[in-house]
Amino acid sequence: MSPKRLMTLMMLALTMVMAFPLMAQDYDSLPLAAVQDHNIWLFGFDNAPRQITDGSARDYSNLVWSADGNTLAFVAHDQDFNPNLMLYDRSSNTTTLVASDIADGFPVSFAFDSSQLFFVKEAAGNGASPQFKMDFYVYDVGSGAQATPTATFDFGVGCGGGSPFPADWRYWAETSGLGGFHLVLEVTPYGLVHSKDCGGGETSLLNLQTGEDVSLGQLSRPAVSGDRTKVAGIIDLAGTRENERLVVVDLQSGQRTELATTQTPDQVAWAADGSSVLFYSTRQPSGEPLPLTGEEIQRVVAVVGEGTILSYNEVSLHRFDLNTNTDTELYRDFGYAIGQMTALFGDKTLVFSQVPNMVDWYRAIADGTISNQGDSNYMEDSEQLVQVELRSLPLDGGPVSLLGAGLNMAAINPASS
Repeated sequence: MSPKRLMTLMMLALTMVMAFPLMAQDYDSLPLAAVQDHNIWLFGFDNAPRQITDGSARDYSNLVWSADGNTLAFVAHDQDFNPNLMLYDRSSNTTTLVASDIADGFPVSFAFDSSQLFFVKEAAGNGASPQFKMDFYVYDVGSGAQATPTATFDFGVGCGGGSPFPADWRYWAETSGLGGFHLVLEVTPYGLVHSKDCGGGETSLLNLQTGEDVSLGQLSRPAVSGDRTKVAGIIDLAGTRENERLVVVDLQSGQRTELATTQTPDQVAWAADGSSVLFYSTRQPSGEPLPLTGEEIQRVVAVVGEGTILSYNEVSLHRFDLNTNTDTELYRDFGYAIGQMTALFGDKTLVFSQVPNMVDWYRAIADGTISNQGDSNYMEDSEQLVQVELRSLPLDGGPVSLLGAGLNMAAINPASS
């Protein structure tokens, strides 16, 4: 199998998200786009949700808004598995094909002033080598002109893998990366911050004028600060999750700073204002067993296999202040994982997606409601029992509220904050 086809199939596994709508409680104050029922929908802009795709694609993913809130970029895989980059314009209610056959796995991003859209494609002539050439493209939004390649960088391919658990499928889709290890592609005043391999283990800074590509070292699950002066990510010191650490790299000086977090970080997001505050999530087994009988456990293991995790996971959210080196726990709950995190309203609110524990799925397997033996609807039925929940956490200490369930890969419109 070619590396390109492997990456395409890998990303399809991440984005095969079946939606079973549970409408949000209040979208008037939180405009967003999300994948529901095999389509992309807009919520909170009008009195009623609005579908903006026609369902002709196999799936939709990689939803990202321009900073001015007018344009939504997304990826649509067609029936032949080809990833197509699309652009939806809210002002005209039209959708444009920007490019076909873009590089799967890589995110797309907008310029700070919303005037340009950035993406990558495999360069012509790539063979079976584990090192590919990737072309970096710039598209002038609203111009109608064809996107042009402006730089090239090396990229390591060859990743693969999977999971039998629907909570993993949800988590990987929410984070846009196999195992939660998503890639990065962001233009900053100091160059292009980009991932160097498909596992997201190394991050680099590409000078778009000279073509010099400087490694920022091991830095997985990277996030560029809102002012685009720093990048945060996770380093692995000893090959185990317990030894992962949160690191910040200054893009001007290249200085790396390891942060003394109180918990092992999983995903990272910056506060909306500047580059002095980070949010990070954690996930770990709680030790609390799932409420299953011995007979139910035997049936689950017979279907899913030995090594099945039959305890609750626990998640938490933390705020880390780089100026004071203070780590504050904001939230803790039973949950499988936390996906996306977005700070809003002058950093007064943190909106995040949470993947629940798989209690309902295990019970459905135990009582024979679903089965992976010759059941063509097994994945769909499994995902229906593990609904992503979009939650809102006031940072002044107020209670967490549920915005809605079944809102997959939600992209909050920046104009709302």
